[in-house]
Amino acid sequence: MATINQMRDYLKIATAMESDVYTSKKLVNKLSGRINTLNSTNYYTEQNYLMDSIKTTSVEKRKSHLSKGIKVFIIMCVISCVIAVLFLSLFVSSKELLKNIFLYGVSFGMWAVIIGVIVRIKKKNAKSEANNNRRINEHKLQESKILKQKNDLIIDDYAVQLQEARRQLDVSLNNLNKLYSENLLPASYRNFVAVATMYQWLQYGICTEIYGHGGLFDRYDYELKFNRIIGTLDEINSKLDSVIENQRMLYDEIQRGNQIAEKTYQSVRNIENNTDRMSKDIKQIKINSNIIAMNTARTATMNEYMYYRSLYY
Repeated sequence: MATINQMRDYLKIATAMESDVYTSKKLVNKLSGRINTLNSTNYYTEQNYLMDSIKTTSVEKRKSHLSKGIKVFIIMCVISCVIAVLFLSLFVSSKELLKNIFLYGVSFGMWAVIIGVIVRIKKKNAKSEANNNRRINEHKLQESKILKQKNDLIIDDYAVQLQEARRQLDVSLNNLNKLYSENLLPASYRNFVAVATMYQWLQYGICTEIYGHGGLFDRYDYELKFNRIIGTLDEINSKLDSVIENQRMLYDEIQRGNQIAEKTYQSVRNIENNTDRMSKDIKQIKINSNIIAMNTARTATMNEYMYYRSLYY
């Protein structure tokens, strides 16, 4: 059976290792989420450009033609003139008829000039608008290609950092499993909430016994039963006041883990503003210094565990 000192040292290391796992998971989730966001970017592709070009050409042709209203107007004028000529041919002389036909011709000529000018202006405007749309689409295509090239570089870098973060997570889990395999703690207490809470009680003398009535495990079960402490991390936001009051060490470790994960993530995100300095070869991409620092801290925890082993085994 473990002594108070051994259990305190054991729970201290367990809390540190659980914190490492928590922090690594947070970082992995952040990096994975950013990669998914970048991969879901909607680019303006060659196919989009082709479809828009066809649409632009179609619109140009449609806008350069006479509108239905003008076509109907011309048809009605022609019909009315023909009817008028036929009607006049019954009541006026040939000379008068020719005179009227001449006047109708002059009138039609004027309308033909006006309509011709309108058609020319419509074609010019339609062509100008189409050319402008083509320039806009070409610019969109070029900008999209540049953005995709940039994002591909960023994703490659993120992938390297994510691979290392996942490797460190695996190492953290293996370290934690090695610690728990000593079977010093019953299985139900092998979690972040339990070890941090019980370590706090031993560290500050709230508990002076481990086993039996009123001991460490008995107190934990009692406090949990009456909702004076939380039992899972999912409850932390809904019972934050209680956590801060009764499980301060757990709260501080979670805050620290969140800060480390966010700081490391933001450090990795700085690459998005420095793509001109990024390596084009994925093999040359370096691991972010903050991720390396996380691994250094994890190694220090393992060294502390080895020292613990030397003391008690």
